[in-house]
Amino acid sequence: MSEQEMLPFRYLPGGENAEEFTSEHSLAFSLNDDSPLGKFYEADARVLLLGVDYDSNTSFHLSEYRSSTCKVMTRGAPLLVNGKQQWTTYKDIEMDEERFNAIGRDYEASHYVIKGYVGQAQSRLFSMAKSVDFATQWLKSKQKEVPQE
Repeated sequence: MSEQEMLPFRYLPGGENAEEFTSEHSLAFSLNDDSPLGKFYEADARVLLLGVDYDSNTSFHLSEYRSSTCKVMTRGAPLLVNGKQQWTTYKDIEMDEERFNAIGRDYEASHYVIKGYVGQAQSRLFSMAKSVDFATQWLKSKQKEVPQE
């Protein structure tokens, strides 16, 4: 079983480039530039938030890595390995989604975000690269950089 299959979360991309975006995804530091998020950023992807706020915007985690403002820690998760559940540990950063709504509001105040409804769900569509760059600078301005291992 590959590390991609063991991850405690998954991406569900479609289209002709789906395999290219998800083929390599390490368990350690799983949302950094080498992850599918980094590949989506490089491809100038768009983020669509459907009925959720910015605290559900996974792409802002890429900003946490890039800002060097989060501590490195050991995480653990029960993963299916060779058909059996086993506890697996890996290195990652200490993530904090609680800041994401504030980042999103500040981003909306200075950047183009398409707002509307899909069905009854309030939705937002915006540039991933621009929002990640903004969030990286926002995080750096709010916290001191943390030495990484």
